[in-house]
Amino acid sequence: MPRPHEPHADAIRTARRIVEEAGTRLVQTVRDGDAQAVSDACHDLVVRIAQAIVDAERTTADQDRGRREASPDGTDDPSAHFRSWPATLSGVPTWASLMITAAKDDAR
Repeated sequence: MPRPHEPHADAIRTARRIVEEAGTRLVQTVRDGDAQAVSDACHDLVVRIAQAIVDAERTTADQDRGRREASPDGTDDPSAHFRSWPATLSGVPTWASLMITAAKDDAR
């Protein structure tokens, strides 16, 4: 059974993989004492981290875009907000909420 998407767990796995690969190369170049190789390994590590961040942001943006496209009820409307007020439902005190959105201009 496939596991659900877990962004934090995925980020930790990605970071661990980067450290294991690029970090190991960095440690080895430090041991070898070659200043240029150390600089190159540091650059590689930084680039891998930056690329992982960009990839994660892109994935999140794609998922958000997919959610907005799948919600025709207006919940993706940036002007939408909820109003809540106390209400009694079947004798039980509770809160009622209603999504408020801007009027749509359907005049064409």
